[in-house]
Amino acid sequence: MSNASAFRPISACFAAIAACLAAILLVVPPIAWGQSSDQSSSGQSGAPANKDKSASGDKSAQDDKDKDAPSDAKIDRDTKSDPGEGYARLRVLITAGDNNKPLGNASVYVRYDEAPSKVLHKVHRAELNFKSNQDGSVKVPSVPMGKVLIQVIAPGWHTFGEWYDIAKDGQVVEIHLEKPPRWY
Repeated sequence: MSNASAFRPISACFAAIAACLAAILLVVPPIAWGQSSDQSSSGQSGAPANKDKSASGDKSAQDDKDKDAPSDAKIDRDTKSDPGEGYARLRVLITAGDNNKPLGNASVYVRYDEAPSKVLHKVHRAELNFKSNQDGSVKVPSVPMGKVLIQVIAPGWHTFGEWYDIAKDGQVVEIHLEKPPRWY
């Protein structure tokens, strides 16, 4: 038996495996991405029609906006801040010491749970990192409404961390840092 004939069954197996993988790749992406045939091609994903569209006289301009907007495309969370869509902007004010002096250059970490993915149904924790301004303020562009963990770390001050319930857009969170306990 020659070496060439010994490898024929192996090459036939590889060809069969390659054909199976190609068939899987043609079937799996539509399922994994949540695409279905019931969504229309105009970009609407089964949401109720906008009532303001019929009230305004500029119906064609609104239709053009709906056609241009992608339905399933991921929208950058920094630009999404409409409270009706479940996102809110925050402002964190950091003071420290006995005289409530604004604390600049403090590290601020904002953590929250993102929506579960369509495929694995796992909830992922997102984190945003900021530094406070000289006036002790931090503008957080967009977080989902609900429970949000805010942590503040500054050299020479006691570390702070607490869960906050975000209920409205533009909410102000005031944080006061204390001196750390002195160990002798």
